[in-house]
Amino acid sequence: MVETIKIAFVATVIGFVVALPLSVMAASNLSPIEIAVPTRILLAGMRSLPSIIWAVLFMIVFDMGTLAGICAMSFYTVGYLGKLQFESMEGIKNAPLGGSQAMGMTERRRPGSWHSRVGQSPPEPPLVHV
Repeated sequence: MVETIKIAFVATVIGFVVALPLSVMAASNLSPIEIAVPTRILLAGMRSLPSIIWAVLFMIVFDMGTLAGICAMSFYTVGYLGKLQFESMEGIKNAPLGGSQAMGMTERRRPGSWHSRVGQSPPEPPLVHV
């Protein structure tokens, strides 16, 4: 029982760490379309396979054990968290970016650059009440 909880926790942390940069790359307002579309396809592919299929695939690769479980749950988590995060990042308002462009700010000083925009992405309502 304790090992199962450890596997789930580690897989979720790994999934989040991997999903965050992928979700930034998949958000069309933060990345060029040439990067956003393939990243969205990758996230959709990871999300489309059920976790049991990932588990079977990783059991074939790594043999039955903890590593196979962590990898299977991580891949599944990356797909779902990546989609939730990139949709949230696409909901960011563009008004601060337009205002800073109108004032003639450089790209580096502009508050609309991707690293400042990720910070303003609103939490998804279903995730707020968890």
